[in-house]
Amino acid sequence: MLQANSIYSKTDSVKVLEHSANHSKIRQVVWQSAKTGKVIVQDANKIPHVMQKKHAWEKLINLTGNQTDDFAKVVSLLEENNILAHAKHLKTGPEGLKILHCKVAIQEHTVEAFFVEYPTKEVFLTNSYVKTR
Repeated sequence: MLQANSIYSKTDSVKVLEHSANHSKIRQVVWQSAKTGKVIVQDANKIPHVMQKKHAWEKLINLTGNQTDDFAKVVSLLEENNILAHAKHLKTGPEGLKILHCKVAIQEHTVEAFFVEYPTKEVFLTNSYVKTR
């Protein structure tokens, strides 16, 4: 019995170490991308939120109806206009998370974006829209 537990623990340890190494690689890519001004979302749930009809992206891009493709166009638009260069620290949330607000004029429209910045300096898009009022 002791030997079986020992084997089980070694197997679990290897799995945990592999998962940890993979996670670390992904975080490095994200961190490097964030440093170069890439717009990154932390989870796929942000895509439907950003792509809501009320966010008025049709004023700036041709929407296809495919949320993933349309979101990629929005991200490209934000990156082309260097949205993160316009970031202002709005407030600090729990655990040292910074909420960043960006505002930029694109083709006679104002685009606003909100990001969360972690203490590790990773920055993730939380919301963005074309201002209609």
